[in-house]
Amino acid sequence: NEIVEHPSFISQLTALTILDCSGNRLSSISSDFSQLVNLEYLHLFGNALSSLPGTLVNLTNLKT
Repeated sequence: NEIVEHPSFISQLTALTILDCSGNRLSSISSDFSQLVNLEYLHLFGNALSSLPGTLVNLTNLKT
């Protein structure tokens, strides 16, 4: 995959439970991800992320 930034509408997908962005070229993710309140699995490995927004702690449904 060659995605370098996530689409702006991502925060509108509030019913989303799984988001797999692995194996892309993301260097950051927006704090808008914290609006994905039903998200259980967030896969980000294989990107160029140097940090994550602190607002991700609000995603209380995330599983490890």
